[in-house]
Amino acid sequence: MNARNLLATLLIVAAACSQDKQEKQEKREQREQREQREQRSETTPASSFVGSHYDPLPPGVSYESGSVILGVDGKPSRYVLSHVATPKGPMLWLDEMLADEGATRRRIVRAVMDDPTVSPDERLVIGTCGVNGRFSGDVVAVVKNTTGSQTAVVRAWRANPARARFDSIATNGVACDEPGE
Repeated sequence: MNARNLLATLLIVAAACSQDKQEKQEKREQREQREQREQRSETTPASSFVGSHYDPLPPGVSYESGSVILGVDGKPSRYVLSHVATPKGPMLWLDEMLADEGATRRRIVRAVMDDPTVSPDERLVIGTCGVNGRFSGDVVAVVKNTTGSQTAVVRAWRANPARARFDSIATNGVACDEPGE
């Protein structure tokens, strides 16, 4: 095989690989879009709040606690976690703050998650958790009650503003500071 034929063969193989990679990427994007549609179409009790604009809170909803999510630059982003009590039960909301409209800051609920079930020796921690030593305000964890300042993280989630959802994450590397300890 001469050099010209070898070069032509390599170009054809490279083009085929590139096309295969592009097709895999398109399938992955289609799968993610389908999963997002399915997630939005689920009729869980919490889903009725998604898309709600508020300030003040909707009737029957009270604020329990929350956390501002920090951007990659370490500065506050326009997203916040809100732990709320609703007529449908306690929930976590991923809220987006709208542009300043004077004295009040309206919010839009972008994602919701029912409070996870915790056993008597566990509790939900919001606003003090980070991953691999980096606090960002977007991690929520269920921790086991322990003595001392160390907490054993049992389950954890990260608010995902880009996808408007809460993603379950591995607990290794998740640490939560306990205020007052």
